[in-house]
Amino acid sequence: MTECRLKGIAGLLMLSGAVGGSACASPAEHYPVRHSAQHRYMVDGRNYTFAVYDSSNHLISHPIEDLRWQLRHSEEGITDVFVVSHGWNYTVPEAMANYYRYIDLVDERTDPALQESFRPYVIFVVWPSVIRPMRDAARSILPFQLDRVIAPLTKKADDWIFRLPTNWKQSLDAYSLALGERAPDFYREQAYDEVRAVGTVDSPEISRDLPLSGLIHELIQMRGRGTLGTADSRIHLIGHSYGGKLVALAGIEALRRSAAEAGSAPGAIPHDLIESIVLISPAFHPRELLYVSSFGGNTGLPSMVSREEIESALRSVPRKAVVYSRYDHVNGPIFAVSQLLLNNHQMQIANATMNNLTGTIEASDGAIRHTSLLVRPVGGIAQTGWNIGTAPLQAGVGALTNLVPDFLHHVRESDSSEGRNEKPTDWMRPGMNAVHFFMPLDELAKPSGDPDRLGIFRLSTPAIGSTGLSRLATGRPDLGVQLHPELDAFDNLGPLDTLAPPEAQRDAAAFVQLARTAGSTGQAPPIQREMILSFDASRIYNRWDLPKGAHTDLGSHSEVDVGYGPLEKRAYTYNFLFNFTLCLPTEGNRPREACMTGRRRDDMPDQRIAAAASLTSLPPSPAP
Repeated sequence: MTECRLKGIAGLLMLSGAVGGSACASPAEHYPVRHSAQHRYMVDGRNYTFAVYDSSNHLISHPIEDLRWQLRHSEEGITDVFVVSHGWNYTVPEAMANYYRYIDLVDERTDPALQESFRPYVIFVVWPSVIRPMRDAARSILPFQLDRVIAPLTKKADDWIFRLPTNWKQSLDAYSLALGERAPDFYREQAYDEVRAVGTVDSPEISRDLPLSGLIHELIQMRGRGTLGTADSRIHLIGHSYGGKLVALAGIEALRRSAAEAGSAPGAIPHDLIESIVLISPAFHPRELLYVSSFGGNTGLPSMVSREEIESALRSVPRKAVVYSRYDHVNGPIFAVSQLLLNNHQMQIANATMNNLTGTIEASDGAIRHTSLLVRPVGGIAQTGWNIGTAPLQAGVGALTNLVPDFLHHVRESDSSEGRNEKPTDWMRPGMNAVHFFMPLDELAKPSGDPDRLGIFRLSTPAIGSTGLSRLATGRPDLGVQLHPELDAFDNLGPLDTLAPPEAQRDAAAFVQLARTAGSTGQAPPIQREMILSFDASRIYNRWDLPKGAHTDLGSHSEVDVGYGPLEKRAYTYNFLFNFTLCLPTEGNRPREACMTGRRRDDMPDQRIAAAASLTSLPPSPAP
């Protein structure tokens, strides 16, 4: 396969994960169907499948069986398996249609010749992350295509009445899709092929209670058995928005389960079972990675996964990245305000507890199983009321806890006199910064300003898709490590404290250099597995209009020129994915041979460079 094909596959992976998570965009509005080329690598070769989940969070397709079929008909096997998830605001048909658009785009740019060093397989995760009841009702009832006549009205009704209220529930669904309706330890009792079909209202006797963590675990098992095709096969997880939360939780649990089955200690998960995790505009706070692992013991209360297990799981993955934009309002102010009403961390613990209780009741014999019909509404109302009532309290405690550290950080690090003709003396600077903390009008006027320079207006609980990891906690105390692990629920970085040092931050210039051309990484230093890198993509994802800002920019056709000529934003996106997952060196590993040699093509989908040049002839990018 040529370098063009590598770039096309990378583009597909990133864009399908990114666009699939578009929080407020219509798929048909920005991503028209492309004409397919004569050679259809993805379609004809069946190098992809769908992991489709229904509204009960049950798997209704057979992705592993599809992969096995492909392996049986492939002489050389699979070198890379990519698990890609969209986020909020997609029905199942919309998500699948969007994925197909990018399959067509890859086929359009793919050369027939295959390269031995890279034979990918893609598993697209599809889940109903929104409802369109008015539009669907009109389609089902009205004859003579009258539903199309009133489509503008039904679309507005769905958008303003039903779509936004689904936001908080989809965060819980991402949790359940990743870990299951029951506690994760419950699913260790059955291997992938032993999971039986279950009956639900949506899909009677055809779905399986198999969370995404179980699917990823099976991929790890296949890799360990050598049935994935090569000894060096690699697994990659990519997600956007709530899809980022989904793949992060599922990946951690799959690694934790694999370590337990191998007899490894909780804090010593084997390395390289998963090659990379890339979270694009992830819509979650680090605290949400603290999940319920089991129910039992003497009390029967939920047992939480430990900080040590989460850290060990993530350190076992050599490539980890968060791509964020300071213009992403969905993950910034909107997310922070939502936590005043709904505490996602506490809500998902309560949701898991309720699901486990009702699941246990329904599995029992006799009339007691019918008591779940009473337990669900009563318990559900109680848990929702409790969490809504306590969320402002926790948010208030968090804001007060951070107030003094934020003030001291602002006094030390901010420069309220920047841009003046005369600088004040050193002894005056802290005083001016102290006043500036309460009136940072210049910073509020800059949508792209650093989040830790906003003074008293600095957010306490943004999602990491707006700040990255390092910027989220700059200048704030590490409560979970310094005081007590139970304070992780109030800590800024939760279980990720030690994985986000200041040196893990990559500024906007570094992101541009890494993403401007596929295959051009320059003399970049090896990625250290001890860190989760935070890439500031604000120069590329720069739409600031309300309400969503740049949340969907990563799949945009809009062009931006940051010094290298106009280029589509989505081109920067897939260039980054290509370079990060395949080309950047890691500790002890060289980049793929395909990244060092080959022929260069232009990054624009409909243009080609006639004179090919060696990738190694490109000017080196400065090290981040």
